[in-house]
Amino acid sequence: MPRPPAEFITHSLYKGQVQIRELVKSHGYRVMDPKHGREWELSPSATGLTGRMEKGEGLMMYAMSEAMKYMDRQLQNKSVKSAIDDEKFNLKELFIKARQAHRDKSALGRRVGTESHLYVKELLTAMKKAQKHRTQFIVPPPPRAADLANEFTESYQNILAFYKIDKIEEAEKFRATIGRDLEVRALLWNESLMVQKACEAAREFFLEAAKQGVLRVWGVEQLVHSRKLFVSGRFDSILEFVKPFTWRGYLIPVGVYLVDFKTSNPSVDYPMGIYPEHLAQLGLYDVMYCEEFPEVMDRITGHLILGSSKVGTGFHPYVSKARDRNRQWGMALAPVVEFMHQGEKELRGLNLYGGT
Repeated sequence: MPRPPAEFITHSLYKGQVQIRELVKSHGYRVMDPKHGREWELSPSATGLTGRMEKGEGLMMYAMSEAMKYMDRQLQNKSVKSAIDDEKFNLKELFIKARQAHRDKSALGRRVGTESHLYVKELLTAMKKAQKHRTQFIVPPPPRAADLANEFTESYQNILAFYKIDKIEEAEKFRATIGRDLEVRALLWNESLMVQKACEAAREFFLEAAKQGVLRVWGVEQLVHSRKLFVSGRFDSILEFVKPFTWRGYLIPVGVYLVDFKTSNPSVDYPMGIYPEHLAQLGLYDVMYCEEFPEVMDRITGHLILGSSKVGTGFHPYVSKARDRNRQWGMALAPVVEFMHQGEKELRGLNLYGGT
C-alpha cells in the first residue's frame, strides 16, 4: 500500500530565490534552490546536526540490551527468577518493558517540548502585536491539566458502552482494557502537568519583563536556511532587552539576542537543563539568519537560552556571550555530519561475512 503524501508548508526565503517545504510531521526541510543545484533536496536540520553531538538512541538501546543480558545471567539460577517467572509473566518481559519505558519517556519529553513551544509562540506573538499597535499586552492563559478531566470520563464511558459482559472471558477483557486505558490516561495526565508547569514558568518570566518595559520582540518562530552550508532550521525568537533585566538573581544585559526555548531535563552536570549542544545550535541559527540578513550581523549581541523545567523548578535564562565561538562551532558541525552521513550510507546494513 503506497504511503500518503507528506504534509508540508512552503516558505520563500532570500527574496524568493529559495523555496523550502517544511514537512509538518517529521520537521524536515526540502529545498528548491536552482542557483545552487538543489531541487527539493532534503536538507539537514540544525537540531539534527547538534543532536549528533549526543549519544544516539542506537547506542543507548545497545547499552540497555547489554544490561538486560547481564541481569538475566545473574538471575538464571536464583530463586528470584523462579519466583517471578510463570506462564503469564517472566523477567525477560519485564526487561523489555523497561527498555520500552525509556522510549516512551523520550517521546513524552518531545511532546511536552512541542506543546510548551506552542504556548511560548502564542505568548510572544501576543506581546509583539501589543507592541506594534501600542495596545495592552493580553497574556494568554497557560494550558491547564484539569482540562483533561472530561476526557477521562468520556473514555471510560466509551469502553463501558462497547463491552457486552455476559461471560467471564468478556469481563476479563473489559478489566484488561480498563487497565490499559488507565495507563494511557495517567501518561496523558503527567504530560499535561509537565506542560502546565513549563508554560506557567514562561508566563511569569515574560509577564514580569512586560511589566518592567524591558523587552521588545523582533521576531517569533524564524525559519532560516544556509545556502553555503545547506542546513535549515527554526529558532524561537529574536528579543531585544532595552534595559537590564534580572530574573531569579540572574542578570540579562541590554542587547539583541537570538533566543531558543528549551524544556530539557536537568542532570548532575547540567542542573539547569541547558546543554553544550544548545550553544552550537544557536550559533548555527545565527550563521543562517545573518547569511540571509547580513545587515543585522553587527546588531546581535549574543545568544539567550530560556530553559523551562518540566518538573516545576522554574525558568532558567542563560546568556552566552561567546557568540563568535558558537557560530564557528555550528559551522564546523555541518561538514562533519555530512561525512558521518556518507559513512553511514556506506556501512549501514552491510554484512559481508554473515553472523552477528
